[in-house]
Amino acid sequence: MKNKFLRGLIGTSIFIAVFGAASTAVMLLWNWLVPQIIGWTAVTFWQAAGLVLLNKLLFGGMGRHCFGMNALRRSGPTFPTWKERAAMRDRIRAMGKEERREYIRRQMFGCGPDQPEKTDHDSR
Repeated sequence: MKNKFLRGLIGTSIFIAVFGAASTAVMLLWNWLVPQIIGWTAVTFWQAAGLVLLNKLLFGGMGRHCFGMNALRRSGPTFPTWKERAAMRDRIRAMGKEERREYIRRQMFGCGPDQPEKTDHDSR
């Protein structure tokens, strides 16, 4: 219980620090560049924080993605161990040509092994 609380507190503190640093960077860059280039007015810290959130909504998305930090958290360790690599290499070598081609197609177009067998690419 104590360990989870401490991890949550540290995680929240890191989030606030990173968000504050990103907001400050946006504010400083905006106030340095935009008034001179376009002639718009300077922004406050809270306006810059709003721009950071707007940027996340517009360009970062909020759903499930195939790549990015959420995918890394879902899939476990970033890199497989040497034993896992050797086992995968042996499995791929044991596959037939068509089976290997299907496996590669699923990996390329399905965002990983947890996706359904059929994709939009199958109907074309």
